[in-house]
This record gives sequence, structure tokens and C-alpha cells, in this order.
Amino acid sequence: PYFAVFLFAARKVLRNCFLNIIRGRVFDINFLMTVAAAAAFATGNYSEAVAVMIFYELGQWFQALAVGKSRNAIADLMELCPDTVTVIKDGAEEEIFPDEAEIGNVVLVRPGERVALDGAIIDGSSSFDCSVMTGESLPVDLPVGASVRGGYLNLSSPVKIRVEKTAENSAAAKIAEAVEVAASRKSRTESAVDAFARIYTPIVALGVLIMITIVPLLVGNFRVWLLRGAACLVAACPCAFVISVPLTFFGAVGCLAKRGVLVKGCEYIEALAKARVFAFDKTGTLTEGNISVVAVHGDVGEIASSAERGSSHPIAKALCRAFGGNLAVSDTVEHPGYGLECVIDGKKVLVGSEKLLRESGIEPEPPSETGIVVCVAVDGKFAGSIVLADKVKPTSAAAVRELSRQGRTVMLTGDNPSHAAAVAREVGMDDFRAGLLPADKVAELETLGKGTVYVGDGINDAPVIARADVGIAMGGAGNDIAVEAGDMVLTREDLGVLPFALKLCRKTGEVVRQNIFLSVAVKVLCLVFSAAGITGMWFAVFSDIGVLLLTLLNTGRILYYK
Repeated sequence: PYFAVFLFAARKVLRNCFLNIIRGRVFDINFLMTVAAAAAFATGNYSEAVAVMIFYELGQWFQALAVGKSRNAIADLMELCPDTVTVIKDGAEEEIFPDEAEIGNVVLVRPGERVALDGAIIDGSSSFDCSVMTGESLPVDLPVGASVRGGYLNLSSPVKIRVEKTAENSAAAKIAEAVEVAASRKSRTESAVDAFARIYTPIVALGVLIMITIVPLLVGNFRVWLLRGAACLVAACPCAFVISVPLTFFGAVGCLAKRGVLVKGCEYIEALAKARVFAFDKTGTLTEGNISVVAVHGDVGEIASSAERGSSHPIAKALCRAFGGNLAVSDTVEHPGYGLECVIDGKKVLVGSEKLLRESGIEPEPPSETGIVVCVAVDGKFAGSIVLADKVKPTSAAAVRELSRQGRTVMLTGDNPSHAAAVAREVGMDDFRAGLLPADKVAELETLGKGTVYVGDGINDAPVIARADVGIAMGGAGNDIAVEAGDMVLTREDLGVLPFALKLCRKTGEVVRQNIFLSVAVKVLCLVFSAAGITGMWFAVFSDIGVLLLTLLNTGRILYYK
């Protein structure tokens, strides 16, 4: 009966051992377990031989359970989009596969359906659950003209979306690809563990061979030493650290992806954990990247926006967005770099810089706010001013303050020193460097030492992102070149997730070190006890399964990290 139970329990191990020997990979876990069980049978310890295989399979089941949990988290991210989309052609609805849709097609997304392709809303408005793509916990209201990505869940109203990217180039496809690649790219620790296991297993097998052949010739009692050798083989199985280390990194990749941080390789988790300097671009990273009105002094909003209505300058567009500007304007004369003069309701109006007014003999009153100042004069008298600035994102200050506790924060920007100083002061940056060209940013980054992280979003940030120890691209509205250069990508325009990512990466390294130390310490003690005859096969079996379970439970701290 023992032999029948053994064959049933050991069928996978025996098959894998046989196939690996044929392939030239002799010394692995299956080989150690097979030899240990054979030794137990040879010495008449049938129950131990059966127990070795039963408990080994139990350990494999727990391993599969833990790996399955982690893989399910990844699978949820890789199945972000529906299998079909509803395309509207010539007024009729047609169901097609997402990869058949072309740029410019109009897609209908009903409430309860997920968006399949990246695009812009051209009809209707609705609330969307963006959590699987950006980690944003609250629904987001998106009107006509707003951009949407594959993976967003429509919550309230039907909308029509014009497709702007094919299925293979969509944000969802990029996320799936990045997560899959990251899971396959090993960290340095994983590679070291694999290399150690390849050397460790044949050394253990050789040691046990000496124990059951040469030692009995010297001291006698072949049966005792054969049984001790079998116990050593079971105790030596490197299951715990060979399994727990990659599983820990795999869990971290999935956990970060759920929060909107895509990691392009497990080695970057280790690199971020060691980071000590956090450098940031300003425009579009710390700030919103759009000039907007922050203060108005005097009743000059409609006058200024009316005067600037025909201009394509970013300042003019910001004024028109804020105030509309519908007054009749005539006799416009532009002063490039300074502003313009015109006639509104029969009155001569000057709109522009302080210098423009001073050259016209008008002394403006400087505002207390920092930013771009647009002065307005009517009929030769100062009427008021408007202050515009690139607003700091709501989460930037909190993120920078938290990172400052973990290291040094620096802003590298091409903006002028006064604007850079104001933003650095507002977000609590430790230091800043202004007026930098892309090459200057790279040079400044190199002076910051090792363990540098750079976060940016534009084309000019790509060289710095590529040069940093960990380059992080803002993937929400970030430039594709910057995203390609990045080691990590933030899928939404929010730095608030960075402190979480740093803590998780450091916790991952901590858990990996704990698992390796626990596994090695228990293995060494069990090997010593087994070789000395203090403990037998049963203890070796329980210690092997026990340390595997402990490391898997410890790894669960990463899978459920919050």
C-alpha cells in the first residue's frame, strides 16, 4: 500500500526528474526529492518516503495558491478592455473587434461598458471609473472634448468617442505589455538566487553522496548514514527562497500597477528602494502645465480678454478662457514681446507688460502675487492687472514633503529663476536649478550623486529620464518619448502615488531579505541536525514545508500592501 500511495503522490516529481535528466538538468529539486524518497525506501522507512512526497506536494499547492493570487492581480490588469466595440458607420451600429477599429472611427460606449480604445468624447458626457488605469478611487466626470482611455468604465450616460489610437497602441495595451515584461525581467536579487540555487543543489548532492559512501566505510553502519543522507536531501531543498523571492517582486509589480505605477523591470523596484535624491521637472510634472489666471486687480478681465481675442499666444488663450472677452475691438497695434494697444468703446487701451505701460508714461502698480503680470491701462491711466501662472498640482506639495523625509528633493527646470523659486517654495522643494536646457539638466543630475530618481513628462525630459538611476515618466498627458525612456510610468498626472511606491519598494526589499535569511538559517540548522542524527526525515519534511509556508505568508504582506 505504501508503494501505491507513493507512486500516486510522487508521479509529478518522478516525471519531472526523468525529463530533466534527459534534458541534461540533473540537479534540481525534483532530483533531490526522488533520491531522498529512494533512500527512505532502501532503508525500510516507507512512511517517511510517502510523507516526503505528500508534504512536498502540499508545499507546491500552497505555492501555486500564492502565485495564483498574484497572477490574478496581474491578469485583472491585462484584461482591461472588452472583446468587442460598437462602431457607428453611416448612422448604423456595428459590433467589431477592437483591433479592427481605425483611427477616426466613432465608437458608442453605453453605461456599464468599458472603453476599449483611446480617444476623445465627441457627443455626450458621463462619469467614468478610471481606477484600473490610473488608481483614481473616485469617479471622474468627463465632458465633450475630454480624452478617455481604454479600460475606463462608463458609469452613467452613453457617449460617443472618436478613436485616436489603434488597439495595439492604446494605454491599456501599453499597461498589459509593461506588466508582462516587468514580470519576466528579473531583479539582481532574483538572478543571484537562481545562480546560487544552480551551484547549491549539486554541492548538496555531492555532500550527501560522500556521506552515504565514504563515511560508512570509515565508521560503519551504512543504513544509518543512508537515512541521514536522505534527511539532508529533504532539508536542503531550496524551495523557500527560490519561490518566495520572485513571488515577492511579482506581487510588488502587481500592487504598483493597481495604483497606477507601471514598472518596466523588477530591477527598478530595487533601484527605487535605494533612491536618496528625487529630482523633478516643473512644468507638467509639479504644475498643471497650463497658464491660468491666479489673481485679478481691478475690473479689467473683459477688457484684456477682448483685446487679446485674436491672438494665439498662450497668455491670450488663458485670458479668453477666464473672461470670454466679447467687447468690440478696433485699431489694434501689436508690440511684439510687450503687448498691444487698441480701441474699445472709443477708449484707447494698452494691454501688456509693465514695460509697455512705462514706455507710454504710465506707472503700473506691481501686484503682490508671483507670476506673469498683464497690465491694463485705459485712456492713459493704469486700470489694473491680471496675474497668470502655471498652477501647482494639488498633490505635488504633499508628495514632495513626504519624499523630503526620505531623501533630498531637487527641481530642475528650464523656467526663469523667479517662477522656479515660487514653485519650489510652494511645494517645499529642498533645492532648485532654473534656466536649464536638456543637456544642462543631464549635467546637473550627474552632480547629485548616486541613487537618483528623475520625474518628468516632456520631450526635453527624455535624456534626463534615461540618465537617472530610476527614470519616471508622467504617462497621463506625458510625451510618448518620455514614456518610452522611463523605467517607471505614472499612468495619471499625480505625484501623490510616488511616496507609496517608494515605501512599497523598500518594504519589498525588506521582505526579500527576511525570506532569504529565514530560509538559509533554517536550512543550515536542519542540515546540521540531520547530518548529526539529532533529527530524522520527519523533521526535515516539516521544516522544509514550514519554512516555505512562513516565507509565503511573509510575502503576502506585499500582495496586500496598502
